[in-house]
Amino acid sequence: MRRPLLFGTLSLLLLAGFVLYGQRVFAQNPTPASPPLVATPPDGPTPAAPIETLGDATRLFNTAAPDTITSLPMSNPFCSQPDPSVNQCYINVRYFQANDNGSGNVLAYVNYSIDGKLRYRSNAFFENFVTYSYDMIPGGIKVACGVPNEGGFGTLYGKGYTVDVRAFDVTNNWVLDDQLQVKCPAFNP
Repeated sequence: MRRPLLFGTLSLLLLAGFVLYGQRVFAQNPTPASPPLVATPPDGPTPAAPIETLGDATRLFNTAAPDTITSLPMSNPFCSQPDPSVNQCYINVRYFQANDNGSGNVLAYVNYSIDGKLRYRSNAFFENFVTYSYDMIPGGIKVACGVPNEGGFGTLYGKGYTVDVRAFDVTNNWVLDDQLQVKCPAFNP
């Protein structure tokens, strides 16, 4: 009775070890993604700031600031309409995280804006990262849904909004800026 139980337990542990080792190897050697397109904007907050675009996503780099904040990944934003009889939608992102290069307390804060209006600010406190999760703003940020085709996306959608996440260093210079577009469902009165 003990021998089959011991054999089964050891087999499960060995299988779990192979699975964890495989995930670790994959995380260290991920599948390469296509590189983003790089362009220089004709104007903007910093005229020399290069822009990367990949699909609907846009990332700006401030070349006047030191290159200390190394990454700012943001998940795709989403817009939901809990009550179709009300012109009220909620925008949120699942997560974002800003990281600096670990050379000191460089990362100061991250601003989360919708259409240029600051809606959330997250500060770093003796850390080299700032993390946001969707449950930090339960439900999301309230916006108007808009009437059908108000944003030019077809009759199923109302307004479109630009979600902007911008990381700042301790000198109050922005270093990285990620922007994504989100479409809200149409309000049909």
